[in-house]
Amino acid sequence: MLGWDKSAVHNYETRGVTVPNERAQELADAWGLDIITVRRNLGLWVPDDQGKPMDQAEAMLDENERIAARLRSLADDRDRAAVIAAMEAVIDALTNAEKSDEAGKKPR
Repeated sequence: MLGWDKSAVHNYETRGVTVPNERAQELADAWGLDIITVRRNLGLWVPDDQGKPMDQAEAMLDENERIAARLRSLADDRDRAAVIAAMEAVIDALTNAEKSDEAGKKPR
């Protein structure tokens, strides 16, 4: 898809070789992601002020996923209605966090 040499990709994946800036931009363009997200996920430098809202949204999503997993583990037949109601609340929270994240990506 990107026309990269397999040995270079292997070095990025397994040998700790840093992905060059140009490659990060190619990935962002190919996957339709913003460059800050790609750079952060590759372990490259990103400006501090842009990472905070994303980090907060990711932390909220992680917490919601933990809550959902605990609720699923509690579910038996007699508690199913309560668990379903709680899961719906978690899904709403996840949806709102995702909308918040998307709103933060839009140019102002």
